[in-house]
Amino acid sequence: MRRLVTVAFAALAGVCLLLIFSPGARSVFLRLLLPLPGQAGPAPGPALAASSAPPTPMRVAIAAMISPAQTFVHYRRLVEVLGEVMQTPVELVQRKAYREVNQLLAEGEVEVAWICTGAWPELAAKGAARILATPQVEGKTTYRSYLVVRASSPYRTLADLRGTRIAYSDPMSLTGCRIPQQMVRELGFSPSEFFAGSFFTFSHDNSLEALGLGLADVAGVDSLVYDFIARKSPDQVRGLRVLAASRELPNPPVVAGAHVSPARQLSWQKAFLELHQHREGREVLASLGVDRFVALPPEAYERIP
Repeated sequence: MRRLVTVAFAALAGVCLLLIFSPGARSVFLRLLLPLPGQAGPAPGPALAASSAPPTPMRVAIAAMISPAQTFVHYRRLVEVLGEVMQTPVELVQRKAYREVNQLLAEGEVEVAWICTGAWPELAAKGAARILATPQVEGKTTYRSYLVVRASSPYRTLADLRGTRIAYSDPMSLTGCRIPQQMVRELGFSPSEFFAGSFFTFSHDNSLEALGLGLADVAGVDSLVYDFIARKSPDQVRGLRVLAASRELPNPPVVAGAHVSPARQLSWQKAFLELHQHREGREVLASLGVDRFVALPPEAYERIP
C-alpha cells in the first residue's frame, strides 16, 4: 500500500513539473478544461434552471368604492381571471382614497385601475391615463347618485335635509360627494351652510353603515353599490330608503396609465372586452353584478361635474 501511494505522488509531481516547464503541455491541458471561443459552456442543471426568477406580476388597482375588505373579497378573483386570460401573473393593489389610486397611475406604480368616475377628470387633465372599458350593468352603462336616509326619518324632499348630518364616501367621489353637493347648490345653498355636519367614510358601504348606526342622517351613495347590496345582502339596507336620485352618469371606467405602451393598452382592453366570452370570466362578472365590459366613446366622460 505504501509503495502504491509513493508511486501516485511521484506521478502527480511529474505532471505538475510538465505543466510548469512545458507551455505546449499547458495549452493542451487548458483546451481540455475550457470551452473554445464561441462555444457554450456546460448547460445549467435542473437546480439552476429552477432558480430563475418568476415573471413580475402586472399590477391592477381597484378604487375602494366598497370597503377595502369587501373590495378584496369581490375583486381578487376578477384580477386572477384577467391574469389567466393574459397568461401572466396579475397583482391586486388597494388604496383607501381615490386620489391615492390616481397617484399610483400617474407615477407608473400600476398599469391599470378601475376608478371612480369622479376621479377621471384629474387624470384626463394631466394626460395620465386612457379609458379602456366601461362596465355594463343590467344593460346600462350609466349610474346615479342616491341620497339615502333611514326609512323612519321624517325627510321627504331634498329641502327637508337642511340642518342634517351627511356622510360622504370620498372627496373625489362623484356620486358619494360631488353630486350631492351640486344638488344642494341647485337649491341655492352652499353645502357647508345647508348641512349641520359632514364626514368621509371612504367607501359607500361604510356610508350606509354610518347611516344605519345613526352617525349620519343622510348619505350620498353610488346607485351601483346600493342596488348590488340590496340584491345580495338586503339586511344591510333594511330600514333605509332612497330619498332622491341624480341624473344618469357614465359608469366608473377601467383606465390604463399613460406610461403603458399602446400595444399593452390594447392587450388590456381586449382582455376586459372579451372577459364575458370565457366561462370563468362570465362567472366572476356575474358575481360582481356586471354583464360585460364595453368600449364607450371618449365624449361620454367629457362632461363630468
